[in-house]
Amino acid sequence: MVGAFQLDSKKIGTSLVKNLKPIRQAAGVVRDLDVLTDLAASLDRAGDGDCRLQLTEHLGARRKKAAAKMRKTVDATEKAARSLLKACRKSAEAGLNAANSSNAKEKSIQKIGRNPPAR
Repeated sequence: MVGAFQLDSKKIGTSLVKNLKPIRQAAGVVRDLDVLTDLAASLDRAGDGDCRLQLTEHLGARRKKAAAKMRKTVDATEKAARSLLKACRKSAEAGLNAANSSNAKEKSIQKIGRNPPAR
């Protein structure tokens, strides 16, 4: 959203990105552990089943710790992130409204230019 509405050049956009970075990083760790657990579960079953089970349990325990850490990160930054998101939404809406009114004016001018008033 920040990039699409070009809010990254504004202080509010950079603050939002900076505030969300630890949450995104923590979520990435949880996602990576989910992917590794899925891969471990798909290993050849003909091999050593105990090792695969231990690996899956180990990855599950690491994911649980990572999810708890992510929850703490979200709790610590939630209030600031929420207010920054609201401010970015308002800024994006204001930009859209300005763009829409500008487009409406241009279309009106083009329409008048194509169809001059009858005399």
